Amino acid sequence: LGVAGLALALGLATACSSSSSGSPSGGSGGSAAAASQKYASNGTFTFAVSGDPGTLNPLNNTATTANWLFRFLYQPLVTVTANGTIAPGLATSWTFNGTKATFTIDKNATCSDGSKITPSVIAKDFAWVKDKANSSTVIGAVLPNANFTYSADDAAGTFTLTLASPFSNLLPSLSFMSLPCGAGADNPASLTTTSSGSGPFTLT
Repeated sequence: LGVAGLALALGLATACSSSSSGSPSGGSGGSAAAASQKYASNGTFTFAVSGDPGTLNPLNNTATTANWLFRFLYQPLVTVTANGTIAPGLATSWTFNGTKATFTIDKNATCSDGSKITPSVIAKDFAWVKDKANSSTVIGAVLPNANFTYSADDAAGTFTLTLASPFSNLLPSLSFMSLPCGAGADNPASLTTTSSGSGPFTLT
């Protein structure tokens, strides 16, 4: 059975990841050897997928192939460890009571263009998702519906998401929501051949 492959080149961005990416599960932080490793910079990595991932707007594509690609380019608010524990992403801490989640955003998080990722930047993403005119695939795949409200407090460094009804799976679901920043947050639909995120790579 022949499989069509799409090779994507990714350029490494060294200053775009959140500082919470190291040892997010609260463990020992790895061995001394791992800590002394030097990461490559200003190079490329080619990632082959089995088919066309579709639109490169992460707020309008929740397909499996696309999500594997987006994990190189973007960060979600939270992540999930191999044992199912909720761990930091762009958020360093959070509270959740079933309907209301408040996230403290990493104050050192930056976008691939060097701009800071503030709660207001994240609010732009949720505004785009909530707008029915955009028909975001996040609705139904990550969030149960568009009946939510949100607020950003840049002074406190917090982003709050409030649902109309309880959704116990909210935090693990949000780990699948890749968040554009910079120009991508201003206009997610413009992400057709480029990326604008806080992941370790940028699309070239």
